[in-house]
Amino acid sequence: MEVWAVEYNPPQFTDQLYYKALELLDHESQTKIKKYYHRKDACRALVSKLLPRLLLLRNHGISPAEMQFDKTEANKPYIVTETVRSKIAYNISHDNDFIVMAFSERGPIPPAIPGVHPTANEAGSIGIDVMKVALPGRHDTYSSFVRIFQEQLTPLERNLLLAPPINPALGLENFFWIWTLKEAYTKALGIGLGFDFSRVEFDLTSAAMQGNGESKRKGDGGGIVRVDGKIPKGWKFTKFTRRVQRGEENKEDFYVGVVAEYLGEDFDTIVVPHSLTEDTRETNDATDEDRDGEYSWLKHLHATVFVQDAIRELHSSPSSS
Repeated sequence: MEVWAVEYNPPQFTDQLYYKALELLDHESQTKIKKYYHRKDACRALVSKLLPRLLLLRNHGISPAEMQFDKTEANKPYIVTETVRSKIAYNISHDNDFIVMAFSERGPIPPAIPGVHPTANEAGSIGIDVMKVALPGRHDTYSSFVRIFQEQLTPLERNLLLAPPINPALGLENFFWIWTLKEAYTKALGIGLGFDFSRVEFDLTSAAMQGNGESKRKGDGGGIVRVDGKIPKGWKFTKFTRRVQRGEENKEDFYVGVVAEYLGEDFDTIVVPHSLTEDTRETNDATDEDRDGEYSWLKHLHATVFVQDAIRELHSSPSSS
């Protein structure tokens, strides 16, 4: 599994860059992007479209003319290019100024959830979600914000987030960790809107399952995921966090996200609580640990550099015209 994370800074994304990159897409995609009222929304959609295209070119040598995409009934995009459709699974998420794509080799198909029609067999069983850790309104308090979502949280989750003493900063990060895990899981299954999130429970106070039992949390353990009250087999949930510069201001926003991937029924479900707050952007300041160690699965990119690379590489590719 790998993640490409793109940091979008609106003042740096020029009109010239936007229109040049737009030419790389098919007519239907261009039309949809041009319908956005706000340019920043159009730019985020543009980056989301370029991510899988650059993946196909760089990792699989697929020319732009050969690239084909489709969507499931639940609106989950997937690759239909004949030579690679059975090999790659990918998923995209964005929030505010951060766009992320998780991808991996196609794995086994997860079992269906009762009462739900999954489409993971078409689009692959990987999902990603990311959100900015912040209250949406100036007048919201942490407690009132969490209570808005109480019907989508289990009693255990509500108690974990609201039981005194409350640390709003830590609680807010934990809330978005819980929420993005639920989102990533349902996206991996290819489930559309309307799924009851309270059927998925993320117990942050427990350690990952060991054998057939549950052990006490050790250090920064990952927690336990339950679906309909039972621990499913075969899932891996990986947390990541990033700090992203906010426009031209000398401030940063904090994001948390989760990648959900199904590995197969022979594996126990685990939660990996990575916390990637160090700067691992794709520049010369990346450390050896970032390049070669446990952080090597996440690549942090600036949108302007990413799009410039996409223009150069996709335009120069054979059969791109």
